[in-house]
Amino acid sequence: MRTMVFALALCGAAFAGKGTGAAGGQEVAVYVANHAAIAPQLMYRATAEASAIFAGIGVRVAWKAGKPREQRNCGIIVLTVEEFAPRDLDPGVRAFTELNDGSITVFYDRIRPMLTNWPSLVSTLLAQVFAHEIGHSLQGLSRHSESGIMKAHWTVADYRAMQDGRLRFTPLDAGLIRAGVASSCQAVAAAK
Repeated sequence: MRTMVFALALCGAAFAGKGTGAAGGQEVAVYVANHAAIAPQLMYRATAEASAIFAGIGVRVAWKAGKPREQRNCGIIVLTVEEFAPRDLDPGVRAFTELNDGSITVFYDRIRPMLTNWPSLVSTLLAQVFAHEIGHSLQGLSRHSESGIMKAHWTVADYRAMQDGRLRFTPLDAGLIRAGVASSCQAVAAAK
């Protein structure tokens, strides 16, 4: 209960409609290092789909290649796609986010088998994994939702919802993400 109250207080402005929309300035830059050599066309489609997901909650994502010049800047995330997961990593983990710096690592070998079973999900599944992990990075919390993109383990129904474009952030997740973008920029501004 205490966590829910904190989350609602944190998201107050976002739920009240006082947060800025995607056109109003809430932007995050995601620097991508594609170490898995995923085809550029697939990466383009996946990042475009992930951008559309975030636009739906009022956050604009600017995708960039390489490394950021400044690590201590608000709204900057480094996302690395690795070809293989470490052998000692739990087999169910497709990606993870380091909450201390917001960096993301995606393991393509954990996603590729799903693409064999659901070929129509190729870019969409990658986009959803990106959105899920960027959601963790922006929320700054180690938490999952009971439904939606931030669900811990997706089901067949969730994969069908992905295909139809119906798997989205819950209102709580959307509010936490918008509040996280705003608070990261405030923290950086205060440190300067």
